[in-house]
Amino acid sequence: KQWYQRRVRGSTMRVIEDINQCISMGGGDSKAFYRRAVAHQHLKNLDKALKDAMDAVRIDPNNKTAIDLVMALRRDIQGRKDLMTSTTGLVDEMLGSLRDQAADLDKKTLAMKNLVNITSNKAGSDTVVKKGG
Repeated sequence: KQWYQRRVRGSTMRVIEDINQCISMGGGDSKAFYRRAVAHQHLKNLDKALKDAMDAVRIDPNNKTAIDLVMALRRDIQGRKDLMTSTTGLVDEMLGSLRDQAADLDKKTLAMKNLVNITSNKAGSDTVVKKGG
């Protein structure tokens, strides 16, 4: 499975490189920006994906697929921000429990298990690292 993911990721990076070259040579039509947006989305680079999707719409305001992608990416980015906000409170609470000298072992064990669960997604792990956990 990991081999396949690396291969797909490598292929996606090659697609982005090819599109970058196309755009740099003046072939920056709406389709090129849309395709690069989809590639960035596949790699979870949502901010880059949104920028490219918006460029696709700017070039061709009638590109319904690009418009739909912009809307989907905005929802995804907002969802990520919402998750980060709610995750921050949980991480603060769990790290506080771990640092509390008066907390009993059961409370610290539960806090550690919760932090492990929180770090199972990128937003959670980023938050834990940012908070010094």
